[in-house]
Amino acid sequence: MSQKVYHIIPASSISIWAFVLVMLALIGILVLYGRFMYWSKYTSYEVDDSQLRIQGGIYSRIMEREQLLLDDASIENIKGHELYGIRIRTNGIGLPGFKSGWFTLKNGEKALLFVTDQNRVLRIPTKDDFSLLLTVDDPEGLLNTLRNP
Repeated sequence: MSQKVYHIIPASSISIWAFVLVMLALIGILVLYGRFMYWSKYTSYEVDDSQLRIQGGIYSRIMEREQLLLDDASIENIKGHELYGIRIRTNGIGLPGFKSGWFTLKNGEKALLFVTDQNRVLRIPTKDDFSLLLTVDDPEGLLNTLRNP
């Protein structure tokens, strides 16, 4: 009895290129996620005589002190807060344990967030019709430094 061997038809190159594109997309997502995690650990707030400098990723910003409404600033637990809780992300990063960028609060106010812990957030309203919400290791210290140059 003779034996015959039959071979599969080779896959088209489209399948290979689709696989390569999916893998590149996954690598890109992992790199981007890693970058976000870096920002969540190394965001800093620098205060000098005239400015508050927020350094931490693509939402970094320099705020002039006269733009900050420091008399209305407060330290809040925003998790589930009826006014200052986070309602929706409009242009930002919303990962578990890290929120950065533009959000709308439950009271309808626009806010720029740099938040890793919602239980203790420094909220600083500004003259530009938005609030800064900052997680900082010493919120009282930062607020006192801003109020007393």
